[in-house]
Amino acid sequence: QEDPSRLELFDALGHPLRIKIVKTLNSFPLSFADLKKEVGVKSSGHFVFHLNKLGNLVKIDNEGNYCLTDDGREALRLINTLSEAKQANLH
Repeated sequence: QEDPSRLELFDALGHPLRIKIVKTLNSFPLSFADLKKEVGVKSSGHFVFHLNKLGNLVKIDNEGNYCLTDDGREALRLINTLSEAKQANLH
């Protein structure tokens, strides 16, 4: 039996743009426009689609900026661990 939350996580992180959004938000919260510009997306519709796919990994803070949730920070740790393991296997 697959863990549905794990499947959601892999779905959420199954696109390079979504990984880039999570990594970008790790530094500090950003407004919709600033985040969109930072990750290099031109289409708002395209960007909203990917933000929605991230589900509970991102939230909007009291100032109206996007930031990582605890789950988002955990997902980022997973991304970094996997990427370190991949690098180790390449060497």
